[in-house]
Amino acid sequence: MPPHARAVTIGRGHRFAAYPRCSATCRGEQGQAVLKKIIRRLVSGVAIVAVSAVAGLEVWYRTLLPPILPVASKRAVPELLKRTLWAYDFRGAGQPQIRPLFPFLVSIFVWGQEAPASLATGVARFYGKPERQLHYTLHQVALATWISRNWSAEDAINTYASHLWLGSEVVGAEAGADSLFGKVVSDLTIGETALLVATARSPRALSPLCHPERARDARRDVLERMLAVRVISDTEFAAAAATPLAVRGTCQP
Repeated sequence: MPPHARAVTIGRGHRFAAYPRCSATCRGEQGQAVLKKIIRRLVSGVAIVAVSAVAGLEVWYRTLLPPILPVASKRAVPELLKRTLWAYDFRGAGQPQIRPLFPFLVSIFVWGQEAPASLATGVARFYGKPERQLHYTLHQVALATWISRNWSAEDAINTYASHLWLGSEVVGAEAGADSLFGKVVSDLTIGETALLVATARSPRALSPLCHPERARDARRDVLERMLAVRVISDTEFAAAAATPLAVRGTCQP
């Protein structure tokens, strides 16, 4: 006989087990047990759906990648230019960083505006050609995800610098330094580095040859950002901001 039952005798000695009536406390405990069981099943169901969704997104991500994946540039970027690009173009501080984007697509909405995530998306936009807007965007997101998982921050910033467009057929920081200043990029001063980065934002509108005042203002914006994240000191900022643009060539409308 169960321990919580009591024996009852009726009639000619027939005995049976009688269970006491469940109290309010007992009923409450039973209700809680049922509720816990329902919650466990709901949590298990949600977990299964979430895992399936992530797996599906990862499969989709693989199908969106191009057949030939980009190769990172191994041409090292000078420390000053590297930190300036990171500070100004990606609003980062300190050394460049890259965040592996996972899961596909969801991570772009969660971390896409953060500097370590935007570095991968900044590099990805140099690859592929616009087709249908949505189709192009999805391919760019897939490529940014792949870059974030397979490249180092050094690879990404080097590649980004090698694709900077500075007008006409001038592509890359090295070509830009030669075109604007007749120098190799490692020899650029603080002011020249800031002007190079500023010009790359809009080579036509901010051309120091055609629009020197705009270029000077844009250079100051870059210098102010460099100062804000302590890439340069107050003294270096003042000296660079007062330096003439000193670019070579003539305006080509």
